[in-house]
Amino acid sequence: MFLNRHYAPQLSWLINLFRYTDEGTKFNFVGMEKISDYTSIHAIPGNEDKILDQATITRLKNNIKNEHYQKLDRALLGLIGNSWTRKQILAHIMNREPTAFFETIGKSNTIVGVTDVLS
Repeated sequence: MFLNRHYAPQLSWLINLFRYTDEGTKFNFVGMEKISDYTSIHAIPGNEDKILDQATITRLKNNIKNEHYQKLDRALLGLIGNSWTRKQILAHIMNREPTAFFETIGKSNTIVGVTDVLS
């Protein structure tokens, strides 16, 4: 469970974006070192006041569902420096983290019958 959309996995944002793009749309992935090319606003993590107690933070960190989303987000790092279609993105993630992929995206696709994202 995530606290709000700000804390949602990057993959969730990407999948939502897929709804508004054509199948052949290519997504360019860049690393955080390029952030200043897009914004001059910077915040250093850890400088803000903590709103969660340590027990809650530990519980969230150790939740298996959160682990799956974190693995999928880390798999996205392998896409940096290239342009990818949604099929390529999802295939990369599925091959890199098959268990996490099935437990999060795969089950949803099975339920709703999504067939256009994977071959």
